[in-house]
Amino acid sequence: MHRSLAVLALPLLVACGADHADVGPAVMAETDDLAQDFGLSEAALQRLEVPDAAAAVAAVTAVDESSGCKTRVRDPLLPNVVHVHLDRCPGRFGRHVISGEVVVTFSVVAQTLHAEHVGVGLTIDDRPATRHASADITFVEGKRHVVWHGEKSTTDAKGTLVTRVADHVLEVDTATGCSVMNGTAVVTRADRVMDVTLSAVTSCPADATHVQCPTGSIVAVVRGKDATITKTFDGSTTATVVVAKPKGERTREVLLDCVPFSGG
Repeated sequence: MHRSLAVLALPLLVACGADHADVGPAVMAETDDLAQDFGLSEAALQRLEVPDAAAAVAAVTAVDESSGCKTRVRDPLLPNVVHVHLDRCPGRFGRHVISGEVVVTFSVVAQTLHAEHVGVGLTIDDRPATRHASADITFVEGKRHVVWHGEKSTTDAKGTLVTRVADHVLEVDTATGCSVMNGTAVVTRADRVMDVTLSAVTSCPADATHVQCPTGSIVAVVRGKDATITKTFDGSTTATVVVAKPKGERTREVLLDCVPFSGG
């Protein structure tokens, strides 16, 4: 698993009116689709030193942590713009394949570094996708504090349109590269809507190209269906998904492509 971790983690697809067997796999597949798969990563955030657009461009284009599938290049005319090219990059923990381009435009407002992300020709699992996101990055000694808002649309394997609007807060420790993420999202699939909460989703780099398995949880409540889906990460290579409905619960496990958490 490549090191680039995430500032977004949430369920995207869920057959809300289906049986447990249909709901679980959809949630498990989409909780690992994260924003930093598309643009910035913890490694890039670690290199940011000051709220300066030109310096940010220089810092993030110097990062190489995706074994060649992700490249960042300066815009030849605009000094505050980076083009992130994705060539079949693996998604979170080996789930999904992402291709296309993300244009990141940096600016500075009141000592806050702002990064605007716009997707160009994106595909996820070879299906067209759109993404627009913004990140406000502030600098505290030894930390990078990121307030993220993202909007995304794509289709599922059946061709159904899925959209999501997410707001997250990410804390990155520049010494260790570890990140802690909290936040919420609203995910809509056809006429079904989920409210999602991320709580202390935490992970650290294992080495230059691999990431330790995460800890934390993601909870999705399906509006009008009296159903709750909880995905729990315990630092192992297996995440647990529990789908709870009035008629009972069903538990499933999903394998993650990561290095077991060392506790360090």
